[in-house]
Amino acid sequence: MDLTNQVTEFVALRDEISRLDKAHKEQMAPLREELNRKNEGLLAQLAAVGAESVRTAASTVYKLAKRSASIANAAAFWEHVRTNEEWDLLDRGVNLSAATEYVAEHNSPPPGVNYSSHYEVGVRRA
Repeated sequence: MDLTNQVTEFVALRDEISRLDKAHKEQMAPLREELNRKNEGLLAQLAAVGAESVRTAASTVYKLAKRSASIANAAAFWEHVRTNEEWDLLDRGVNLSAATEYVAEHNSPPPGVNYSSHYEVGVRRA
């Protein structure tokens, strides 16, 4: 098979996956909305009885805290951490760009870092 045919099939397959993903998302939307309504109703019932959890014949319902934190203003956050020495507000992680540069320069990752790289093809429409 020549490259033109392979690229054509690649784009067609990618488009079909995208179409099916979109259709699935649309199909799931009403179910997710209903699940959210039921979640709110159950939370209201737990609040009404002043409970964190309730055992029923069907199952146990309980409150589960979901939290997230992200940087809204990096400069302000970093200044606060440094000024107040609140280092526990930081999370340790590896900066991928810096690690990639390190590997390019040293032919190995920094000590204590797992690093991997692989290739995939990218295809743009004509």
